Amino acid sequence: VGQQVLIKYTGSIGGSGYSALSMGSLPSGVTATLSNNTANASVDLVVTAAPPLVNTNPTNITFNVSGSTLNLSWPPDHLGWTLQTNAVSVVTTNQWFTYPGSASVTNVAITINPSKANVFFRLIYP
Repeated sequence: VGQQVLIKYTGSIGGSGYSALSMGSLPSGVTATLSNNTANASVDLVVTAAPPLVNTNPTNITFNVSGSTLNLSWPPDHLGWTLQTNAVSVVTTNQWFTYPGSASVTNVAITINPSKANVFFRLIYP
C-alpha cells in the first residue's frame, strides 16, 4: 500500500482535465485508484492492494552437516515461509511444530540430538 506520483503539473487541474484521466492495466493482484493530490500538484496512483513479494510456490530445503550441526536453508524469495519440525513429538508423526524464528530467516543451524532419530522438517506458507 503506497502512493506513487504519475503526473506532476503546475497550477491546477480544472474542468474535465482530471476526470478525463484513466488508468491503464495493472499487474495481476494489484488494485489502485488515481488521486488528485492538490497539495503536491500531482496525480497519484494510490495502490490499495498488491500481491505478496514472497514466492508462494513450494521449494526444497537444502542441508549440510558440519560436525554436530545441521544447517537448513531455502531460497531468499521464500523469506516468510515457516520451518516446521516434528522434533518435539517424534512418536506422533502428524504433529508439526514451528521452529522458533524461522519465518524471519531463510536458514537455520540446529544442533543434532542423536537421541532423536526420526526428526523431519518442512516449510509451510504462511
